[in-house]
Amino acid sequence: MWKRFFGGGKQPPSEPGAVSRAIAAYLACPCEYIPKGTPAGRISALFDAAEKEGEKHGFLPVLIAANEVNLAEMLYDNAGLSDILNRNSGYTDRKFTLREGFALTDEEKGRLRAYRDGLIAGLHDTDAEEFLQTRMAECAEDEDFDLEEEWGGDEIYFEFIRDGITAPFDDETQKSHELLLARIPVREPWQIAAWLPMGGWNECPAPGELLAMSKRWYDKYGVVICCMTSDELEFRVFHRPTDAEEAYALAKEHYYFCQDRVEQYADEYNLRTLADNLTKSPIWYFWWD
Repeated sequence: MWKRFFGGGKQPPSEPGAVSRAIAAYLACPCEYIPKGTPAGRISALFDAAEKEGEKHGFLPVLIAANEVNLAEMLYDNAGLSDILNRNSGYTDRKFTLREGFALTDEEKGRLRAYRDGLIAGLHDTDAEEFLQTRMAECAEDEDFDLEEEWGGDEIYFEFIRDGITAPFDDETQKSHELLLARIPVREPWQIAAWLPMGGWNECPAPGELLAMSKRWYDKYGVVICCMTSDELEFRVFHRPTDAEEAYALAKEHYYFCQDRVEQYADEYNLRTLADNLTKSPIWYFWWD
């Protein structure tokens, strides 16, 4: 198990927890275990090294938070594998396990591959646009809501450049959660969303919608998922918008994809400020309540 999922012949500094082992079993690709409290500089160095390695060997690195059971449950449930989880009830302290060894059977691996392949094969060029139109229509159902009046804004309130990954770190201590650095063997970068089908709860897009938006934004801006928690997503951006009007239109897409991205981000925040940020930041951040 150690060599297969966590690499090398030496045991990591501390033993991976149940969530790490369950996500590693789900992905069935090489995963590097990163213990809780690892400095940001060390994580950045590991990610950069994995990225260079991936260019040669055909994979993309993704940091995955393994500090909460929610993400692992979401991945298994969305892929139709909830039957293999053993759950203890209780919202704040619920736990789960897989069978001994955290291994999937060949039949379960086949179901998982079929689910991933089905997500990718079922994607249409119009899916992202239909998702955005649906979100717009949902907002329009509230007769008192007007996006431009509510969040458009006439000025940029403050400048902010998001130049690094932040989701893996505790807001109070600024120390890392328990993490996996997964080496995901995808043919196209946007297909990471099929390997990590988070979402489908509250306002968080469903897995197919996340895949569609990932492809749309990859095609336009070269964005690639680089980090995931149970309620956060971060993308690396390789081609930022340079035109103010284009950036403003993109800010609207961000809003419909993740309303909390605007509504709960900061005081005096608006789409104009977000658009300015999008022309400067190499990282996109999304969070759902």
